[in-house]
Amino acid sequence: MANGIQGYACGSNNPWLSLSFENEKYQKSSVLGGALKASEDRIYKQFNKASFYDASLAMTLSVVHLATGIMWMEEDPKRGQPVYSVLHPRDCYIQENSAHEVDVLFREFWLTQEEAMEQFGDSCSDSIRNGTDATQKFQFVNYVAPRSRYGMRDQVQGEKNYISVYWEVGKTDKTVKEEEYTRKPFAVWRFSRALFG
Repeated sequence: MANGIQGYACGSNNPWLSLSFENEKYQKSSVLGGALKASEDRIYKQFNKASFYDASLAMTLSVVHLATGIMWMEEDPKRGQPVYSVLHPRDCYIQENSAHEVDVLFREFWLTQEEAMEQFGDSCSDSIRNGTDATQKFQFVNYVAPRSRYGMRDQVQGEKNYISVYWEVGKTDKTVKEEEYTRKPFAVWRFSRALFG
């Protein structure tokens, strides 16, 4: 079932994305229409190079089985392309705004020493930096929200619309990473807002 839904909605062999101008007179221009088509082709090419289609199938499975799917999007600076991954709803808390759009994400995750050092560097605690057990995992939390929510406007410097703050659990006196985004770095798809009503 999930394969069918994903293939129909946004399958790699299905032309599911279409760009258009709001003003129809631009749409009729062969030059602008050609530029729009070239942009579509570039977007499809990026999706094919990245992990989007694998992640979208995992997200569809999550929605089918758990009624909620959460996709995380980040940039891989080494490869210069986006990376998509699906978060398990049990590790996440989400909140809607007044328009019923999910715009707040709070997630928990675990990293090994090597993974934590790669992601957060010297911001990690001494117990991570000086750790000797390569299999030990450390817990982190990540809060993502519009800059205007919960008095977070000044938490992260900058002017972009969304902020992302990471803490190491048990060491919450300082953050290990702070970022800002123009657009929300996650997408939430829910089969139903209320399962039992």
